[in-house]
Amino acid sequence: MSELPQRLTQLGPDIKLSNPFWAFSLAVYSRSNTQKLLLEMQDRFSINVNLILWAGWLETQQKYLESEQWLETEQAINPWVILTQKYRSQRRGLKAQIKTLNQHTCSDDRTIQCDASTVEALKTLRSQVMKLELLSEQYQQALLFRFTQHQTKPKGSNPSLSNLSTLLTQHWNLPFSYLHRILNCFG
Repeated sequence: MSELPQRLTQLGPDIKLSNPFWAFSLAVYSRSNTQKLLLEMQDRFSINVNLILWAGWLETQQKYLESEQWLETEQAINPWVILTQKYRSQRRGLKAQIKTLNQHTCSDDRTIQCDASTVEALKTLRSQVMKLELLSEQYQQALLFRFTQHQTKPKGSNPSLSNLSTLLTQHWNLPFSYLHRILNCFG
């Protein structure tokens, strides 16, 4: 297994946050059935939604990634994945705290004064953390977009090569039923 060149895994002036892959992802993710399925898979199997979106986008570009390249790719973007997961955890924790504060008078909890301004401040903080989470996702996708230009191969005349199949069933060993459901989302 060869390592991705360092120039491809680091941010630099050539990184493009707004790119065709990002636009594709926003369009696909905006479909309620797709979003629901991707979040289910993320929570149930701890998979990276960006890689599924990338696999689907690579299909539209007639590009293919070899099986061993998926592991290299995951390792290359892992620092951003970890950061994204931290933001997601913070955002979800704030959501739970807001829900708790809205449901209780908080007379038992002296750590936070429970009033409307506290809840509004936590909602504002949650919104800011969500923006950071999304930006971290966008950096992951910008790196993946860059990888597309340097690491993928043309599919050529072999339509049986499927990034989604390779990623979901071979690399992650997910149940085949998820591949079928994902293919319906992209189809």
